[in-house]
Amino acid sequence: IEDWNVNGLNVGKLDIVKREMNRLNIYILGISEIHWTGNGFFNSGEHTVYYSGNDTTRRRGVGFTGKPHDVTVLQIYSPTAVAPEEEVEEFYGKLQDALSQIPNKDIIYIIGDFNSKVGTMAEPEIVGRFGLGVRNEAGDRLVQFCQEHRLMITNTWFEQPKWRLYTWTLPSGEHRNQIDYILCQKKWQSSILAVKTYPGVACGSDHQLLVATVKLKFCNTKQTVAAKKFNTEKISPSYAVEVKNRFNLLTTEERHPDELWEEVKACIIETALEHVPYKKPSKSAQWISDLTISIAEERRKAKATGNREDFRRLNAEFQREAREDKENYWNEQCQKMEEASRKGHTRKLYAHVKRAWSTFKARKATIHGSNGQELHDQQAIRDRWKEYTEKLYERMIIEYQSL
Repeated sequence: IEDWNVNGLNVGKLDIVKREMNRLNIYILGISEIHWTGNGFFNSGEHTVYYSGNDTTRRRGVGFTGKPHDVTVLQIYSPTAVAPEEEVEEFYGKLQDALSQIPNKDIIYIIGDFNSKVGTMAEPEIVGRFGLGVRNEAGDRLVQFCQEHRLMITNTWFEQPKWRLYTWTLPSGEHRNQIDYILCQKKWQSSILAVKTYPGVACGSDHQLLVATVKLKFCNTKQTVAAKKFNTEKISPSYAVEVKNRFNLLTTEERHPDELWEEVKACIIETALEHVPYKKPSKSAQWISDLTISIAEERRKAKATGNREDFRRLNAEFQREAREDKENYWNEQCQKMEEASRKGHTRKLYAHVKRAWSTFKARKATIHGSNGQELHDQQAIRDRWKEYTEKLYERMIIEYQSL
């Protein structure tokens, strides 16, 4: 399980993030500050991307991408240390609500940018001896939350060199802090084998990739094998000849329709198996060029060696090339659509349009109202969160007054 504040998931950065996941064998990656609007999820190659951001403003926002496992992962982005107290309380209220909706038997990890410093002061079963810096007010609030919900801050429990503990570095390199954390339930602390940052991994962010090695035992599940499909665009002339010959041998007199249909179906399938090839598994188109990928590799090396001047230059060059790659890719797709339309190849045209549309179409996440119905309208969702928060604080006030 990993966490990374990417400072905006802009053009080309998602592909670089996925490449780093594959290179480091990462299965679940929490992403902070994606700078996307709305919320939902979509497939990107072999990965599934879930995201949640503001309705209109491209600020903050969280998401995670990976190959899901049977655990509950909460990805968060906490208000900064200078945020109003009301905003901080609202954040922890929503986080508490999310926890209350998770079954007790589930394994829970909370990951993200908490914008807090818990420091080197150890807390029994919560904060270890290997934090960094001095605890601030936001850190006190985080520790209090962990005490209330029996959570431990895992990356303070593993001794590492300091450069493996810092999660954020000022672009000038003058200041470094530990503000990103991976939280785990105390009863599952043995599942965390190691936690450390990877300063050499770069995607153009001032935050480091924070990685937790997790080992869990899951029940074995049988995976269904996808059915093979015939490639109807490569039907040989011999198929039509063979089907016609076999049809000529069929006797239709005094035959029951169901019996005749089964024989016709068997004739078509058996002939197809002999004369029509199967479709080969198709990989998603890679729009980012090898040149752009090589620039990303050079950028990663520049970051690992601490060459900030080269890093900034290569980062700007990567963004420029990525935008050009994206434009070239869609121009090529449009040309294929125009050619299929001009030649009257309706099936190909539909396939190209469907592929292009599915790239941008995200399925919306929903929440349930007080009566159990699904809420899809954004205003209704906001009203539901407001209703819950007001009831939450009313209950807390009543409990406090009764003490």
